[in-house]
Amino acid sequence: PLPVANELEAQAFATLFDSDPRAPRVRVHDVSRAEGGHLADHRSHQSGRDVDVAYFRTDCRRVPCSFRTTSPESLDVRRQWALFRYWLEAGVIDMIFVDRSLHEVLYEEARRTGATAEQLSRWFQYPRGSGNPYGAIRHFANHANHFHVRFICPQGDDACESRPNLSHDDE
Repeated sequence: PLPVANELEAQAFATLFDSDPRAPRVRVHDVSRAEGGHLADHRSHQSGRDVDVAYFRTDCRRVPCSFRTTSPESLDVRRQWALFRYWLEAGVIDMIFVDRSLHEVLYEEARRTGATAEQLSRWFQYPRGSGNPYGAIRHFANHANHFHVRFICPQGDDACESRPNLSHDDE
């Protein structure tokens, strides 16, 4: 069987591409081993739940989006948010590491597309600041050219530990 990260990632992309067939493909890299364990050049990616993915950008229409530094202006925020929202609403995300420079545009897209105040608080570290422990979408250094997603623990894996679902109400 595929690792949990592969299954959850594939479901989200299939849904996005079904609803938006013109969406560019994105590069996926450093998928955790299904059984976990060491992955070269990574402190994380050890539990079978982590994957690095290129951002959707406005400049990669004919070729897959690669790992390139992404600014708020070059981020295809509509598609990027659609992907994140799928995972967040499905309740399958532990954390998504995104460079802080992209938080505000993603937050505003979430708000524009109907996210409630409670969802914004639960889903985003922004606007609380990068040192705040709340929010699934959070800053972590070296994520300007890709995002890192950590999925929740698979059912039945008692040794696995997910981060508590923290919200503004818990502060």
